[in-house]
Amino acid sequence: MITAEDTLLHDDSDEKTSPWPAIGLAAFAILVAIFLVKYGLGTMAWLEANSLASSNTWVADVPQPLAQSPEPTGKIDQIKLYNFQFNSPWAGKYKTEEHLTHTIVRFDSGQVLVFYDPDTQKDTIGTLKTADPANYQKFAAVFSGAPIESNYSLYQQVYGAAPSLLSPLMNGADAQREHTLLIWKLAFGADLIPDGAFHCFDWGTVKGFQFGDPANAHPVALRAFDDRNRQFRYLFIVSGGSSAQITQDQIDSAVRSLKPVPFLDR
Repeated sequence: MITAEDTLLHDDSDEKTSPWPAIGLAAFAILVAIFLVKYGLGTMAWLEANSLASSNTWVADVPQPLAQSPEPTGKIDQIKLYNFQFNSPWAGKYKTEEHLTHTIVRFDSGQVLVFYDPDTQKDTIGTLKTADPANYQKFAAVFSGAPIESNYSLYQQVYGAAPSLLSPLMNGADAQREHTLLIWKLAFGADLIPDGAFHCFDWGTVKGFQFGDPANAHPVALRAFDDRNRQFRYLFIVSGGSSAQITQDQIDSAVRSLKPVPFLDR
């Protein structure tokens, strides 16, 4: 039989225990608020990065280093274009076709080399500094922890960005930087990447990136940078209907040997 005393004791017990769920909820809300303040930007950047990767799989690709190829031996002809020269990747005769922004070199053996006028390649960092100082200051502020001072460094960091490098627990500054790089990676786009091959190379005075693999019989594009912050672009193609081949060693020889034409030869 429940007495009045039992009822009072039961009510008193309820009054003593009922605040705890509210306290727990408040503590949880405080923790969530702290997390959002400290990691909210990182979480949002991480979510958006994964969304970008789901709609464009190339965003997740990062360049893989090319293996060092041997230096060519014997007599090698030089191709001279736009006050620059480099090893001819193939022996034999060829014809050149000059266009507004590039020159096409067609070899009798069936290979085709396209070399773009270096003056038409963007000096992104230099233009940003001189033409738009206000935006450059914003750019410099975002990358204050790891300044980008050259065109090669810009492409290196942009192409090296990937959603896997972001985390919900990143601090705000790092998250903003990586997110910005990913957005730029989409804007820069892939340069002829039909087979998914994406490489980087560093040959001292010449560094850069290669899109495509000659072993897969696809066109290969290279974006190279010299030690004076100049940008160069090559395309290696096989003429339609030709059985000619392009090897990685041939590509490496043409790009690695790139240098200004000596003064006496001009």
